[in-house]
Amino acid sequence: MHLRTAIVELVCIISLIVAAGLSGCAGSRLSDDSIQAFEQDIERLRKEWKIPGMSIAVLHNQEVELARGFGFAGLENKVPATENTPYNLASCTKPIAAVVLMQFVEEGRLDLDSPIEDILENTLIPIRYRGQEIRGYASFYELLTDIIDDASNPLSSEFRSTYGNYNLDTELITVRHHLTHTSEGVPGETYRYSGDLYSFLSFVVNELSGKRFDEALVERVTSPLGMVNTVPNINDSKRDSILANRSKYYRVGQDGEFVEAQENRPVKWPDIFEELGLEIEPSFLINAGAGMVSTVVDMAKFDAALDRNILLSEEYKNLMFTASVSNSGERLPYGLGWFVQEIHGKKVVWHFGYAGIHSSLIMKVPEEEKTLILLANSGGASEKFNLGAGDVLSSPFALAFLTHLTDVMSNGPK
Repeated sequence: MHLRTAIVELVCIISLIVAAGLSGCAGSRLSDDSIQAFEQDIERLRKEWKIPGMSIAVLHNQEVELARGFGFAGLENKVPATENTPYNLASCTKPIAAVVLMQFVEEGRLDLDSPIEDILENTLIPIRYRGQEIRGYASFYELLTDIIDDASNPLSSEFRSTYGNYNLDTELITVRHHLTHTSEGVPGETYRYSGDLYSFLSFVVNELSGKRFDEALVERVTSPLGMVNTVPNINDSKRDSILANRSKYYRVGQDGEFVEAQENRPVKWPDIFEELGLEIEPSFLINAGAGMVSTVVDMAKFDAALDRNILLSEEYKNLMFTASVSNSGERLPYGLGWFVQEIHGKKVVWHFGYAGIHSSLIMKVPEEEKTLILLANSGGASEKFNLGAGDVLSSPFALAFLTHLTDVMSNGPK
């Protein structure tokens, strides 16, 4: 067993025992009236934003004060959403990946300002092109540019839009640039949210751990914390059981009706990739950018462990929760794997997830030790709010939490 894993498991057990013993004196609990008002607002918003089912957890002082479902995880058979319903996390995978990377930093094994090309000089990339393996990040970048430059390739336009301003051949791009979404153009100068470029941080975890990214997640996070209803998991049987119980996903049809949608992650990549000779290992469906499946109960375990400094020390956790600054001194909306925002004098750290047919949100007010976790089975919790721009107040779900269950909004203009 990895030493960090053993330590995390031991500390986690001790912390849970202590927390259970102190639950009666952990500080003032949220009032029943405020929780009820919040629940009523959430149910109203769920209907307004066309979400068949969602699950919510609220933590205060590292204790779960609310965990429940709203609506249905499956409309056809009226399967209710509950606190134990699994959903895809989409980009709410990113903060978990950031924790793993920061563990390597804390262990002295990773310098965030090292060029990613140097770290991955000889790494075997989990992608084959026309039967040939790709070794080294420079070779991987060459593949991307070849596809972009080949106008006859059906992926050329999409890749140009995604990677066309990523200039590894002329710029020094570091791990920090990927973690902060500042790797495009002149690295470190401009924030531009990119889940695809963030996903390449999986290769760094592969290199440093000697394992696949999903295996490293199990070893360092999900298994030690007892996240038993989370994918990746300890074995394929458990994984298949979780996916079988996962929420159905829905789109809104032309007449406003809900239409069940097929979820690709983690099932397969688009067929066109294979047709064009691009073979991506199935394991990469879970990467630093997206792909995990979990419940609000399991995510609450992750959140509590983060607040108890089980996964990272206070120092390295605070580094994640610090907004980045551009080369020219401009404050940016993203820290290391988390959005960081000052609202009426209080720091709020958060992340959203959106993949068309599912959406998610995790939001923390560290000063008050309060957290919201929201998972939904349509895009409605994220789709219309442009959260990638960095303002969580554009989300009515976030606003409901901040208004009813925190003091953040009471500090604002009267």
